[in-house]
Amino acid sequence: YYRHPMIADTLIAGGIVLLDLIMMYLSLKGPDADANTTLHLPITLSTLGLCGVLLALRRHYPIRVWAALTIVLEIYYFAQIHVSHLRVQQRASMSAGLVLILILAVPICLGTIASHRGPTVAWTVWAIYFIISAGDDFVLNPSRSFSLPELGQRLLVVGLITAIGVLVGLNARSTRLRFKAMEVRSARMALASEQAALLAAAEERSRIAREMHDVVAHSLAVMITMADGAAAIVERDPATAKQAIETLAEAVRAVAEGGLVIDPRVARLAFASSRDEEDESAVLAVLTPTEREVAAMVAEGLTNQEIAARMVLA
Repeated sequence: YYRHPMIADTLIAGGIVLLDLIMMYLSLKGPDADANTTLHLPITLSTLGLCGVLLALRRHYPIRVWAALTIVLEIYYFAQIHVSHLRVQQRASMSAGLVLILILAVPICLGTIASHRGPTVAWTVWAIYFIISAGDDFVLNPSRSFSLPELGQRLLVVGLITAIGVLVGLNARSTRLRFKAMEVRSARMALASEQAALLAAAEERSRIAREMHDVVAHSLAVMITMADGAAAIVERDPATAKQAIETLAEAVRAVAEGGLVIDPRVARLAFASSRDEEDESAVLAVLTPTEREVAAMVAEGLTNQEIAARMVLA
């Protein structure tokens, strides 16, 4: 029904037309059937076929189809009375072929209007059709006399049947809008979840970048300290200076390979290479106060987080 609405509408219209044909055949073959009635069969069949075609197009042009259906039925009744001059029994036999158009097709059209155009338009169309139905006998057949209870019963039946069609259409519209709102809400939740995941990933990348920056800065500070220490003692203690340079080379290779940047023992070794107070002063003299403070904490073997925490607290 939802994948191929046109096919579904065509099958519905075809089913109603087929049932009307069966009812017309039974009426014509009944004991009270008038042989002259069959002379007016072509106009009834033409009207029935036209109503079936209109009913199949109701989803695409709901208000136009309803209006055309109403006009076709009014023209048919006018032709029965004023053109063919059928008697009441003859009109009843012919109208048997259109009874389901009145009972099913018109309410279905009104339900389609309610589903696609909303309650205001639907109830307005329903009121117009009710007024037209009430005035049919007065306008098309003014010579006919009928009692007030008969008229009230007829209008009650017409009003209830068509009102049920409108209510069913409004219920279908409400269900469709509710499902559509659920789909929109689900899409928004999925979008929000995706955005949260992207923000979390961005935050994680930022955190990793900060940590990498801290690691590189930490490594550079220690490497500078090691190089300065080796330069200060290269003439006095070449062996220790050579060892410090080799350790510095190992640290650089570790950084290039993405491994451990620096080991606390390396920092302690760098400072151990300048145990002489005079040489130590020469090494530390080239550093800023902040660099000396960081180098001292590195020599203690503190991690990046511990160094950052101590500096913030200071």
